[in-house]
Amino acid sequence: MRHHPFRRHSLLVMGSFAAILIATLGARAWMDPLVGELTRLGGYLENDFGWRSPQEHFVSPQFTRARSLADYSRSFDVVVIGDSFSDDLSKGWQNYLAMQTGLSIISFNRNEIGLEDVLNAPGYRHSPPKLFVYQWVERNLVGGNLDCSDTPEALRSRPPVRTIPIRSMHTEITRVTIGQYPAAPEGGGMGVVYNYIGKSLARWFGRNITEVHAFRLPGERSFFSNRRGDTLLVLTRDFGLRSVSAESIARAKCSLAQLQARIEAAGDTAFVLLVFPDKTSAYVDYLGDDPNAKLSVVERFESEPGLNIAPLSHDFKTAIRAGAVDFYLPNDSHCGYLGYRIAAQSILRHLERRGLLSGPDG
Repeated sequence: MRHHPFRRHSLLVMGSFAAILIATLGARAWMDPLVGELTRLGGYLENDFGWRSPQEHFVSPQFTRARSLADYSRSFDVVVIGDSFSDDLSKGWQNYLAMQTGLSIISFNRNEIGLEDVLNAPGYRHSPPKLFVYQWVERNLVGGNLDCSDTPEALRSRPPVRTIPIRSMHTEITRVTIGQYPAAPEGGGMGVVYNYIGKSLARWFGRNITEVHAFRLPGERSFFSNRRGDTLLVLTRDFGLRSVSAESIARAKCSLAQLQARIEAAGDTAFVLLVFPDKTSAYVDYLGDDPNAKLSVVERFESEPGLNIAPLSHDFKTAIRAGAVDFYLPNDSHCGYLGYRIAAQSILRHLERRGLLSGPDG
């Protein structure tokens, strides 16, 4: 019996679709779920860029992550206003600060609750905190702080701030692998395959259609625990610092100085600015002459006289030079646990230099 040509054509088409479907399902089964921000946005494989060394996680968060002002119904020793670098309950730097000081901490995300709302909250006005930490990521620091109505000269002599009694406390910390880490909302479906294929094909043809840039790192050293330890993934929005002017930086310094003066005016609350360097800034020593690598502004703030800022840029570079692996996560723009631990230590060293720390008995 002869087959009709149309039937043969239909079988061929259906067979092709079946083969593509089987190949796609196989690829999805092989691909690790998307976990990192950079692998998701850039269309890279977690198989290649996912961290493999365990990360520290706190079994019980040691700080309150405020979802609304209603969470600020009692007094706290420390108030934090920050961004995504202060949002992680299980490995955030606030956990390490609480563990080393015994201080109670409440943390607000400025994208959800504004600065003025926090400062005018009854919990703040009736019982000012001992410490106010204003946290930013470097790429947003200047654009988010341009409201300057005066010069910061008045900051040269600040009012005294009360000392902060601290005591260390035992906290249970566990270590987790990337397989235990929660996947991104779209990290477990077929979109992982399409995301990878589409963006990889564009790169193969010489076009980057993503928000992620890849730097090749020199030498034999592996900076990360993944399969691509010689490649640094970064957000291209870090490169926006190229357009930041000296005038904008001066205005941002002035704006932050004014806020510092306001927070410390009554002598009850110490102000600390905490700026997490962009990934390009932290690894700048290894990026050669690439024009996108020399854009850091954070050190200009850290060297500003009178501005109370924890020296993260210096501390981060020191740790990376010393051989730290996964200091920033290879698949993400955020730190690994070591960066968050050092951030807490930097705050404490800054407060100690100012003579603001004391033991529980004074």
